[in-house]
Order: sequence, then C-alpha cells, then structure tokens
Amino acid sequence: MVRLTSFEDLEGFVREVLCLRADLDLASPLFRNVLKRKGRPCGVEFTLVAPRSVRLSAIWESFSSRVLFYDQNLDRFQVTQVAGISIEHLPGDEEQIAVKSMWKGR
Repeated sequence: MVRLTSFEDLEGFVREVLCLRADLDLASPLFRNVLKRKGRPCGVEFTLVAPRSVRLSAIWESFSSRVLFYDQNLDRFQVTQVAGISIEHLPGDEEQIAVKSMWKGR
C-alpha cells in the first residue's frame, strides 16, 4: 500500500511507475482524464505519451482506492492499493487536460 496526501502525489507516483516500466525520462508528457459514472467523477485515467508512439496508462479507481497500470499492449502489469486520496482531491474541470483514451475501440 502506498500512502499519498494529494492528487499531485498520485500523479507523481503514476508518472514514476510508468516511466520506470518503459525506461523513460520523468519529463515525458502525462495526460489525465477524469472518468465519470452517471455524471459523477469515479476515477482518473492517466496516459503517458512516449517516443515511437508508445503509450502507457494507469487508472485510479476511487471506489477501491487502487491504481491499475497497463503497458503499451494494454496488458496489466501492476495493481497498487493507495491510501489518503479521495474523489474530493480531484482538480476542477478547468484544470483537466484530456487526451484521447487508449481504450476507445478495444
């Protein structure tokens, strides 16, 4: 279990795990998209965009308080339980940076 205190900590943790997996620089672009169920936020999809069209992703589920990590083939390679983050920590709509989801069409 990983204890985090803010959404920025969650984002940093996700960036670190994804960059380590693909042997990338920590400065690689990481985009986020708030996931909603019945119009209410329920999690966040993070997408790391790397050279050579490599894209890795992670999904933070607020209900189970865990992060699921996926490689460029959409194979899950890690699941991490997190504590200290709640749905209230999500940034407002004006702070969201959306990227086209990896999951569309699959």
